[in-house]
Amino acid sequence: MDTTGLNVPKLKSLVIEKWSSGPEFWPAKVMAMSRVVELEHKLGKRMDAVGGYITCQKNVRGKTPTEMEDILGFQKGTFSSGVSIWKLNALPKPADFELRGYTYLPGGERFDGIVIRRSDLPRPQYLDKGGASSTYPPGLGVEQWELAPGVLVPATELQRVPFGTKFTKWI
Repeated sequence: MDTTGLNVPKLKSLVIEKWSSGPEFWPAKVMAMSRVVELEHKLGKRMDAVGGYITCQKNVRGKTPTEMEDILGFQKGTFSSGVSIWKLNALPKPADFELRGYTYLPGGERFDGIVIRRSDLPRPQYLDKGGASSTYPPGLGVEQWELAPGVLVPATELQRVPFGTKFTKWI
């Protein structure tokens, strides 16, 4: 996300204020179950910290993994193994995260690929410049932040959500 001309410290302060304003705004990490299983196998234990992109719990509450793909901007089928929802145990400090705008900005940047709209599809199809399916198509526009490289925040797994079911254990 281009932050030129923005008061980034002030914006990060407002983000932290938002996160702390209620449980529905607390930061959460959504991960494909296949990725969680892979990481736990590699670690040799259950995960207890997360990194990467985060959003607010309210953005995925009551949603299925398929709906979360659309909301967060993941390629169709990414969450076919289900998802694992993680609640951060503490709020990240300003130096621990980066502003990434909304999920319609993959990686915080404008989508620069091919968009195909068809009346028989509920959402457009997003292709990269070479014509392949985009790994991170634009989402439906919810807040997103990225934990800084190397930053892992202690977290608690709230729920493992099998494919076709909804995330219900958000508090």
